[in-house]
Amino acid sequence: SLVVAASKRLEWPKQSLKLKVESCQIGSRAGILLWREETGRLERMRKCIREETRARREQLEKAAISVDTLRIPGIIHSTVLRFPFPIVTDGNAVQERFQRLVLPRLDEMFRRRQWKRTRQYSFANERRICTIHMMN
Repeated sequence: SLVVAASKRLEWPKQSLKLKVESCQIGSRAGILLWREETGRLERMRKCIREETRARREQLEKAAISVDTLRIPGIIHSTVLRFPFPIVTDGNAVQERFQRLVLPRLDEMFRRRQWKRTRQYSFANERRICTIHMMN
């Protein structure tokens, strides 16, 4: 309900977010894409959440939730693969292959699956809060 209330603030963006792949990483347990939001709208959303949290300080503290522990991550990422067990191949070799073979094909992969390029997200089955367009 906190995010829903934050989304009703006047400063909450009404337009879509625009995401662009900034980098990709692969580790011993997973591969992730790191995204960059191009419009500044995500930062406005985060600001609304912080302000709504501060506005509800008393209510949250009565529920034994410390507002001072709020940490909104500064990254946007997608886990694109997971390994059931840690990989035994040299991590640097796997990273190099991932960068060489997968990263250059991301655009093609997203173009081929058009449905993955635009997604609508909502919270608590309420009204649509934002649409995210993944940019090439």
